[in-house]
Amino acid sequence: MASVEQRWRRGVVGSILAMAANQGSTLIVTWILGRALGATLTGHFVAALATAQALATFLLFGGGITATKWIAEWRLSRPDWATTCADQLTRRNGRILAISALLTPLVLGLLFPVLDRTTWLVLMLALPLGFALHTWLFSSAVLAGYERFDRIAHSAGLAAVSWIVAACFAAATDHLWVASTLLVLGSGLQALAALVWAQKEVRKTPSETSWEAIRPQVHSFLMPAFLTSFLAPVAIWLAQGWTYRGAEGESQLALFGVAFLLRQIVMALPQNIFSASLSILNQLRGAGDRLGFYRLLRSSLSRSLLIVLAFGGILAAFAAPVMSLWGPEFAQGAPILQVLLVAAVLEVLAQSLYQVVHAQARMWHSLTLVSLPWSLTLLGLAIAWIPRWGALGTAWAYVGAWFVSFIMSGWLARRFALESS
Repeated sequence: MASVEQRWRRGVVGSILAMAANQGSTLIVTWILGRALGATLTGHFVAALATAQALATFLLFGGGITATKWIAEWRLSRPDWATTCADQLTRRNGRILAISALLTPLVLGLLFPVLDRTTWLVLMLALPLGFALHTWLFSSAVLAGYERFDRIAHSAGLAAVSWIVAACFAAATDHLWVASTLLVLGSGLQALAALVWAQKEVRKTPSETSWEAIRPQVHSFLMPAFLTSFLAPVAIWLAQGWTYRGAEGESQLALFGVAFLLRQIVMALPQNIFSASLSILNQLRGAGDRLGFYRLLRSSLSRSLLIVLAFGGILAAFAAPVMSLWGPEFAQGAPILQVLLVAAVLEVLAQSLYQVVHAQARMWHSLTLVSLPWSLTLLGLAIAWIPRWGALGTAWAYVGAWFVSFIMSGWLARRFALESS
């Protein structure tokens, strides 16, 4: 079996490739749309994408993070348990998706009389994108538990190609909503590929363990995980929606969307380090290797912090010319990008320490002491500052939210480390 360092490196490389495909294609799409169609239509696309991401995360109902946790912890020590867990959570995910698809026409019918045309079109793009993204996120979580980050990267690459083709079509013809169909089809292909590869991994190990034997342990993690994963995307969506509904909302959200994507590029490598580390940390916890656990945790924190400080500092220094690549009107978003990069540093610190909370399966603590304060801080500051500063107020709200998360995650990580010593 490969060493922890080799597994970690392999996981980071696979995660980087997946992130490059997803974030890179989104960045290219917004650049093409911004240059060809202007800030207003780009703002509509960003609004649809934000809605799709919130919907996808909500529909997981905590299943993704739960699958990664228990598959990673059991796949070597109790592989039959890992198979049963993956199979049952996949069935649950399929039922959720089917019910959501059936309810969608009813919800749209009820909302049709009260929605304006723009909001209606945004929803028509966001809903199918959200369903496809939801399937991909869950399948990727299963693959992450089995440390098959290469398969996650392959599926992301399929969607990246179709997204870029769709954006080029929109730029050449001005048919944004025809191109949206291509975006949905590409996302569906991505989801299908990840789902097939995840099921192949699950079927490699037959299981005779009944679901009843492990259900209490899985469910004790699942419910708080759902509430935890639900709060953040909803808070983000509401904050961005508040920006969208404010003065010059479409252009303000376009500025924020581009700045946020650039920030995500800086965060790409740290987030991939976290993705690879989390699976291995859970496996080390299952094996009882406390020394290896904290060695990998320290390595993850130091490397991630160094990366975000180096690349974030460079991007902050050249924020205006980089933002202007999307068009002259985007240069005014440079302060938004710089503030979001400050939030990125705090996020790296908070997420590194939060890995201890996740690995120790203390999800009720995560919900009440990390996610809830983060979400309330983001929304409270956004409501207070967006009317005054627009998208810049949204960016400063992120700084406040991640500062609170860093303080609370650090306190919990220290508490759990002392308890286990």
